[in-house]
Amino acid sequence: MHSNNEVASFWSELEKSLPYPKYITGVMEFNFAEFAHRIRNLDLPFIKNLVNDLFAGNVVIVRGAVSQAHIEYIKQTVLRFELENKPTFFKVLEGCPDFHREVTPSVAGKSSYSFRRIQHLYYFYRWNSFGKILFPIADNTWDLYKTLCGWAPGSFKSSTPKDGLVDRLHIHHYPIGAGEQELHQDPYLAQKMIMGHLLSEKGVGREYESGGIYYLKEDGGIVDVDSELRAGDAYISFPLLVHGVARIDSGSKESWGTEKGRWFMGYYTLYSDHVDGRHTGWSYDSVNHPGNRGGSELWEDGAMNKRLNKLSPEVR
Repeated sequence: MHSNNEVASFWSELEKSLPYPKYITGVMEFNFAEFAHRIRNLDLPFIKNLVNDLFAGNVVIVRGAVSQAHIEYIKQTVLRFELENKPTFFKVLEGCPDFHREVTPSVAGKSSYSFRRIQHLYYFYRWNSFGKILFPIADNTWDLYKTLCGWAPGSFKSSTPKDGLVDRLHIHHYPIGAGEQELHQDPYLAQKMIMGHLLSEKGVGREYESGGIYYLKEDGGIVDVDSELRAGDAYISFPLLVHGVARIDSGSKESWGTEKGRWFMGYYTLYSDHVDGRHTGWSYDSVNHPGNRGGSELWEDGAMNKRLNKLSPEVR
């Protein structure tokens, strides 16, 4: 059986020999049963081919990664959390609670966040009560993605912000008539890929009818990945691929008080605010100006790893 060190070494080889992808080149798909079986059994040829595909700019769809029963349970748990907790914000510091934020158009206009987003954001950590409810469901797929990143499946499960890297579960609700994200790139730091799951059904008479995740092609065109997804499907891609979320049901009346809209679940192993210079993401406009290499110079020099070395050995 192959160790995860071999997967991590393979990522390192690609990082040294190939340019980082910025634009989508294709869409691939697998069914969850085959995907999970091969990764859990450390099928190294399969994993290497998949990593190569991601590094080549492909978006990978995994069909049926989250069951309908789990989707409903997740959404009802999140809505219960919202009822019990007022909107607020906390930095990723030791003892950070779970929290949620409503980023309305007026809030987004005043925000100093790295790129424009309009959505209701819910954040959960492993050490909090609601996180302990949701993470066991998430780990059914998250452990697979960690293996793909070259980590052991159980990595970071006991980490807290003082250790430098922590797992954070994101649930995003994009309300109809308003929810969107501008084109942006996510950081390529500890985590090797975007890990997203669609928790709602798109189509006429469904939870939303139009809009959703799309990726930019090198010629300026777009690939509407959202239209390829069904509720419960996962999608993974290289973080630096330029992507956004087109407004959900554009032209409809803005509605924040309903469950309708686009629901997303994402997994992030991120640097805490105990690490100097942590990064979030960049809008495409800000990273695409002349002389800017897509923001990648911020992590190519290994500066974040140097800062992390002084923290817990578990996360090095």
